[in-house]
Amino acid sequence: MALLRDTKARARRIDLSYFARPHPFRRWRSLLSIALPVVAAAWVAAMAARGDEHAYNSGGMSARHAMLESNCAACHTTAWGQRYTDPAAWQESLDRACLRCHDGPVHHLNAAGLVRGTKGRETASRCSSCHIEHESRAKLADVRDMNCIACHADLKTAGPGSHPATCPAGADHAIHARIEGFERGHPEFAAVARKKADPTVVSFNHAVHLQPDTAQKRELIRTQLKALSGRAGIEAAADGTLQLSCSYCHPSAPGGAYRAPVLYETHCRDCHPLKLKDAPVPHVAPDAVRDFLRSRLAKGGAGGDALAGQVTEAEVPLYTSDPDGCMKCHKTDLGDKFPDVPPVVARTGLRPGLPGREGTPRRWFVHAVFNHETHRELRCTECHAARESKLTADLLMPSRAACLKCHSAAGGVSTACATCHTFHDKARERTSEGTLRIGDVVK
Repeated sequence: MALLRDTKARARRIDLSYFARPHPFRRWRSLLSIALPVVAAAWVAAMAARGDEHAYNSGGMSARHAMLESNCAACHTTAWGQRYTDPAAWQESLDRACLRCHDGPVHHLNAAGLVRGTKGRETASRCSSCHIEHESRAKLADVRDMNCIACHADLKTAGPGSHPATCPAGADHAIHARIEGFERGHPEFAAVARKKADPTVVSFNHAVHLQPDTAQKRELIRTQLKALSGRAGIEAAADGTLQLSCSYCHPSAPGGAYRAPVLYETHCRDCHPLKLKDAPVPHVAPDAVRDFLRSRLAKGGAGGDALAGQVTEAEVPLYTSDPDGCMKCHKTDLGDKFPDVPPVVARTGLRPGLPGREGTPRRWFVHAVFNHETHRELRCTECHAARESKLTADLLMPSRAACLKCHSAAGGVSTACATCHTFHDKARERTSEGTLRIGDVVK
């Protein structure tokens, strides 16, 4: 039999109507192509009839909204189809649902493009543009850097003088228009860049307390610390002797955002008792000290001008020359009206606080948040150069370079903007009492 060598002869052997012949696979394919969409549509219709919207759920809820897992209507207040027929109205209704629980105040006046709310009340909207739900995130506040960089990589400002005068850092501080991340374009911290001095009016030498520079000082501190053995912040050195650590005077305050205030009675008196000729004197205001001296000296039988003269004689060294007196730490002045008026002791300024938070420690980085508790595995001196500080005016705040040792790609710790910065102005959020009932949020 001769072989078919040309292509035309080979082509005539192919049945061109093969696709029209019945075949089990093609039959099932046709049936499934029809049946599966019908079953899916019927299932969706049945879920809708029951009011169950889990079919449209994009994913798990964040930890903060876990109680809304089965109460979609708490946030989704409109028909689901509006998302496709009128996306703008759907987004606005979703944002208003957020504002039922969260005030969402804006950050700066130039965030007007993010504002949508009732007349006369500024509230940030487009909440879900930054806080993306249904991704099973632990914290919705941990927004992606892209949301911050969208503005800060090319920040539009209104020019000099446009910064609010109420800014805690001052209306004149620099505004950087191009920041793409902590490692890219982030400026040095303002307080460090300006080489600000600590305005606290009290004499203190960190270096002497942490690493005394003479044998006499070392022996004095070791002797004093023996009586304090067992207290938090008193540590054993490599040679077995005791030494102070930063946490003795600066324990963390509840929450970790601040350090607890330094108090004479708690942190200073045991080593530095206030004395007058070896007699203890209370650490109180000058007028109260005068009353104490008058009461103590009156026991000797003196009165009238004689008693007043003795009080004056006691006050002069206490406020001007006694090494165990007030002038050891405080700036003192007898004043022009002394002795008719008690001496003057300058306010230390240790706890000026921010507006509304008077009495708390000074905050140098007012546009950032920080928690000491999350950094407690580190020694304080890794970030604060206290061992070399001999002047009260030394600003012991860490620099950006110190933070980059950990918060960088090389350090492996998060560099996300939300790690240190918040968007909303917390001073303008709602009061602690809300407007909802438990049934409004939990089914």
